[in-house]
Amino acid sequence: MIKDLTVEEITQILNISDESPLPCNKGQWVQWLVSQANNPKLKIAGKVNETGRLIAYIVILDNVIPPLFDNIVTLHIWTTDHRDTHELAQVFTDWGRKIGAKRGLVSVPSDHTDKYMEIFGGKKIASVYEWRFD
Repeated sequence: MIKDLTVEEITQILNISDESPLPCNKGQWVQWLVSQANNPKLKIAGKVNETGRLIAYIVILDNVIPPLFDNIVTLHIWTTDHRDTHELAQVFTDWGRKIGAKRGLVSVPSDHTDKYMEIFGGKKIASVYEWRFD
C-alpha cells in the first residue's frame, strides 16, 4: 500500500542504488525532501515492504494556482518493481483530483522505457505524460 512517507522512510533514499537522474546530488535531494516533509504543496508518498524497506516512491508538486496554473507535476518517481507503478499512478490521480488539479504531468525518467511509463497511463506529449482530471 502506498502511503505518505515519514522522515525516517524518506532518509532510506540515501541507500537506494538507483541511477535515475535527480535534480541535484542524492544527499541534497534527501535533505530537501526531509525539509519539505510537512509542506502541503508537496506529496511525498511511497511503499515500504514488510521489513520496513522503501521499495517505491513518488514526489508530486501541487502547482494549482488559479487562474495561472491548474496542474500537478511529478518531481521524481522510483520503484524496484514496475507493478507498483499502478499504485503510484493512483496516488497521483487521487491527490490531483483532491486538490482541484485539471492536469497532471509526469516526466519520463531517462532510464525507463515508454512501455514502462504507459503502465502509469496518460497521454504522451514529447517526453512528458499528461493527464486530464476533468
